[in-house]
Amino acid sequence: MTPRDRRLYPRNPIQRPVKLQCAQTGRYLAAQTRDVSAGGAMVHLDRRASFVPGQRVRVGIATDPNAAMISASDLVEAIVVRTAPAPGSPGIAVQFIRPVAVASAA
Repeated sequence: MTPRDRRLYPRNPIQRPVKLQCAQTGRYLAAQTRDVSAGGAMVHLDRRASFVPGQRVRVGIATDPNAAMISASDLVEAIVVRTAPAPGSPGIAVQFIRPVAVASAA
């Protein structure tokens, strides 16, 4: 870890389907990971949505890059730590409440 890097876990550049649920509204959104670590993930949304730092969400990351479905029982609790507005593909960085196992980039 460098002095600028505050991450506890190394990031893996993995692109996988994501199921994201807003804790306040219960609504689900489709997304895609850009990178993942045991402590969190950078997620790009398939459509525009409003998230703010501190907001609680539930996140499910597919173990198979071609997965068509992610079960609601596979979602883990997370907190939005920052947003990354981008035209057409807004992103959010989430921190998992508890560290999770990270799949390899196979």
